[in-house]
Amino acid sequence: MGVTTANWKTYENIDLKENALAINPFTDKLYAIGADTKSGMSNLYIIDISSP
Repeated sequence: MGVTTANWKTYENIDLKENALAINPFTDKLYAIGADTKSGMSNLYIIDISSP
């Protein structure tokens, strides 16, 4: 499984079938575990959801 770090705008454009979501309110990070629908590969996405 890979790890991808992205911002919220980038994450909105990722075609992902999520298996689990978690948020850390102290760091403003969203964690999404799932499979990329194009490649089928599992991945952990760490998304910065803090306001710009």
